[in-house]
Amino acid sequence: MNSLLQPTENSGSFLPDEYVARRAELRAGVLGLMLFGVVMALVVGAFFVTNQRWRAVRAEARAVQAEYEDQKQRIEQLEALERDRDDMLEKAEIVSALVEKTPRSVLMYELVSRMPPGMTMLEVNLEGKRVEPPKADDKAKKGPQKVGTLSKGKPPASKSGKSDAKKADAKKEPAPVKERIAPPKFDYKLTLTGVTAVNTEVTDYLAKLTECEIFQNVDLVYIRETQIDHVDLRKFEISCQLRAGGVRGAAQAASSQMADVETEKAHAASGKE
Repeated sequence: MNSLLQPTENSGSFLPDEYVARRAELRAGVLGLMLFGVVMALVVGAFFVTNQRWRAVRAEARAVQAEYEDQKQRIEQLEALERDRDDMLEKAEIVSALVEKTPRSVLMYELVSRMPPGMTMLEVNLEGKRVEPPKADDKAKKGPQKVGTLSKGKPPASKSGKSDAKKADAKKEPAPVKERIAPPKFDYKLTLTGVTAVNTEVTDYLAKLTECEIFQNVDLVYIRETQIDHVDLRKFEISCQLRAGGVRGAAQAASSQMADVETEKAHAASGKE
């Protein structure tokens, strides 16, 4: 009886050691459960936060994918419009090439208005020749050619011949490129025959035709004496070519020449200063 009421040496209390040990174990268990609950709460919270972030990322990915598809459709539409535009431009070039760049009325006006009073025109001949564009085969021939080998161009044999053949069969052939129809181009040559009384009128007429923007490569083929109705005259022949751009090309050439002249004048003025 006295031994039960006396305090123990280790604990310093009247409680038994077993009771104290169970209380310590119980406190440790409760503390462990509390720590476990805190850890699980943190894990669950982190899971929810991460899941929320992943939802936001997926939503952004879906938005980006939708924007990508939208832009892809727009790009396809733009490419289709560009193809249509190229086709229309190609057709317009062909149609414009078939239209005469220099009307015959303008051509005759330039020839007659620059003619001296004592000159008579006998014959005017205009010949058109189509200029053929260089063919693709000719371009290929001009390019670098492959050098033959001792094996006559055959690839070296390999151990995996079957696999190489399979790889070669697996390669897709490139899609055939649509051949572009080049607009036709024509080279017009004008031959003018006339008569006059003196040679100076031929020289003046030749100079005036050279100054005209419609003509180029003006040349005097011949000038010789002739007789018409017992009148001594000088018969001549002049050949020239029409500019490719016609009246518009002549106007552009004239404007470029005027710009060059103005530039030269400006440089000369600045040099004097």
